[in-house]
Amino acid sequence: MFLARHVAVDTSSDIQCMLLFTEWVRFSMKAKRKRDFPHDVRIKEFAEIIHEEYHPALAYDTFRGPLFVGIRFVK
Repeated sequence: MFLARHVAVDTSSDIQCMLLFTEWVRFSMKAKRKRDFPHDVRIKEFAEIIHEEYHPALAYDTFRGPLFVGIRFVK
């Protein structure tokens, strides 16, 4: 549900991996049923889910760290 609402394909954008993961955690913790939050999913597993769903390129910026290239966060 989070991915469908807050992630969009955009070839001219990129987003920090950790920023997207943090927004997912915030969204999940605000949900009415916190027990549904998958506590065992870590950043690596989250990145695999993103790659399976959107197939973004992965880049590394020395200032921002790992980036998903080709997707953007929609508020």
